[in-house]
Amino acid sequence: MPKKPVAIVTTPPNSATPVIDAAAHAWVVGDQRFPLVSAHATCPDNMPVIDESAEHLIGRMATYGIDQTVISHVCYYGRYNSYTTHCVSTYPEKFTGEGLLVGYRLHSPHDPENPARLERLCP
Repeated sequence: MPKKPVAIVTTPPNSATPVIDAAAHAWVVGDQRFPLVSAHATCPDNMPVIDESAEHLIGRMATYGIDQTVISHVCYYGRYNSYTTHCVSTYPEKFTGEGLLVGYRLHSPHDPENPARLERLCP
């Protein structure tokens, strides 16, 4: 007797479960509050010419049903986390952020000032 095909049944995700984008970048071109300076960037040969702003991310989140996004620090800002901080403080229900403390063109991992830097960055 031939076997019947097995039907795979999927259920939609639980609506109480948030959808998280865990790795997005955000930047703005031409905003003097958040300047993109190639001398500060860790990728100076690849500077952007268009925005990928918080508002663009929010639009994409609405389109794809994403509830929250983690903004990962982008190389264009070098050691400066101010745009990520701005996004998180302006839209705390939408964003969390991942900034930089040490690394390439930042502070040496062995810099004794790093613990104090971390304390200042974490309210």
